[in-house]
Amino acid sequence: MLNFFDYVYYKVCRYYAKRENPNGAGISGLAVIAALQTANIMILIFLICIIIERKIVGNKLWFLGIYLLLLVADGFRYNRLNYPVLHEKWKDELENRKIRNQLLVLFYISVSSLFAIGLAIYIGSKEW
Repeated sequence: MLNFFDYVYYKVCRYYAKRENPNGAGISGLAVIAALQTANIMILIFLICIIIERKIVGNKLWFLGIYLLLLVADGFRYNRLNYPVLHEKWKDELENRKIRNQLLVLFYISVSSLFAIGLAIYIGSKEW
């Protein structure tokens, strides 16, 4: 699973390196990967809320804390395993595998974002 997040981090960094300053791509990638992981945790918590029919998370600060914790944890990981290291690992990727992996990353980002937002709206509109 970490290999998948490494690939997502690499692709996000690559995107930002092409668009902006290549030196800031790692920070942008770190912020995005931590946000996606936070969204995944939110989805799990919201699904548990729906199953037990009770809101177990009270405020937004809870998720901000999770985000900051993941930001620090991912920061330690990607300080060592940074964009140049990952670029060396995946620069010679076969074209068909590259396209498949890019589609998988795009699907993951889209589904995680949409599910987190949709479930947040649903949970927020319920009267418990």
